[in-house]
Amino acid sequence: FRVLEPVGFVASVRQLAAKAGIEVYLHLDHCEDLDIIQKAVEAGWDGVMFDGSGLPFEENVRLTNQVAFLCEGQQLLVEAELGRIRGVEEDLQISEADAVDASSIITFSEAVQADIIGFELTWLECFFMNQMVQ
Repeated sequence: FRVLEPVGFVASVRQLAAKAGIEVYLHLDHCEDLDIIQKAVEAGWDGVMFDGSGLPFEENVRLTNQVAFLCEGQQLLVEAELGRIRGVEEDLQISEADAVDASSIITFSEAVQADIIGFELTWLECFFMNQMVQ
């Protein structure tokens, strides 16, 4: 968005997709900038993800709901990002103090008007969950 003109980009992608006979879904992922999200909405993107995971909880809720309000009536998917779950993956270590717990996820989901809520799991947590499913 800092380099591309959003409306022209959407039109170009949709034109290429039509020529190829495929459908595309344009999703702006992990965006922290409300101005860029607004440009994506105005340009006709299919979905946006506001990433407020680095913000204090209340600020994340407030800005996520601001994005949801901006997208109201636009037929687009709104995704929100909460944060990370405690654990270690490669060089990244999330401490107990910095981690998202289950009650925060529930509280966040009840407080925001997002269609999807994302939170990050470490590789190790994904491995153990996969083992439990099998």
